[in-house]
Amino acid sequence: MEAVRATRLAVAADPSPGKIHRATIYTDGGCVQYTKLGGWGAAVYANGYRFDLHGGATQTTNNRMELHAVIEALKFVNNTDAELTSCADSEYVRKGITEHVESWKFRGWRLSSNKEVKNKDLWIELDRLVLAQNKPISWFWVRGHSGSVGNEIADQLATAGRLLMEGREDQYREVISAL
Repeated sequence: MEAVRATRLAVAADPSPGKIHRATIYTDGGCVQYTKLGGWGAAVYANGYRFDLHGGATQTTNNRMELHAVIEALKFVNNTDAELTSCADSEYVRKGITEHVESWKFRGWRLSSNKEVKNKDLWIELDRLVLAQNKPISWFWVRGHSGSVGNEIADQLATAGRLLMEGREDQYREVISAL
């Protein structure tokens, strides 16, 4: 059973996000395969601030962490009328939500091979959040570790989330303070 932990940090004097009308979200997730400990991170740019979100989970996978990052960012924005742009280095997330989710739902959350969609619980939650938006979300893929500042921050936040799950408080504080 996956245990999830979430944390929110805000850059600059801990402002309240207020009502968000437009946001660009960078997300990332990762997992150490042999320990099954993972982390997710999201950098949400809105209202002139960057809001950093991160968390982690036990008994998880990389793809689950990628999905958690987007889900938690959408929950944070919490405005169905916002104009949203989502940038992730995960084609799994981008293609899943833009190309496959409708056919999965049509087939009862099954693949064309009749196997159940992996991470069905998270895909259902993400789909619910996306459908609740009154405006379409723009989905973009960014190459990981290629100099995209938002993606690099999301990567560091995902690392922080994993370190938290591993109980490595000193390294966690080091990563967070470098942001």
